[in-house]
Amino acid sequence: TGLEKEKKLRAEFRSKQRDTLLQLSEKENELWKTQQNLRMQKQKDDMMEQEIYHLKRELFTVREKLTKTEEELTIAKRSLNQVTKEFAREKAFFIEQTAALE
Repeated sequence: TGLEKEKKLRAEFRSKQRDTLLQLSEKENELWKTQQNLRMQKQKDDMMEQEIYHLKRELFTVREKLTKTEEELTIAKRSLNQVTKEFAREKAFFIEQTAALE
């Protein structure tokens, strides 16, 4: 009869509606998980960017110190060369004086 058919159609509709709502709920859960994963990845990426920034700053500082050290080393080498030359002159003078006394 028509009433039984209507009941059957309503039952089928409710069943399909439940299935659809269940699928929608599952999709919402998947979306939420994906959003959480994206947030976590973004946090990791941000932390990595900060780490890279700090490492670049540290590298810059080390390079500056290295340049300063190289400059100081160059100055020290010049001073050492000058002292070596003066020592060689003094030594030659001493040898000449010693030879003159003999």
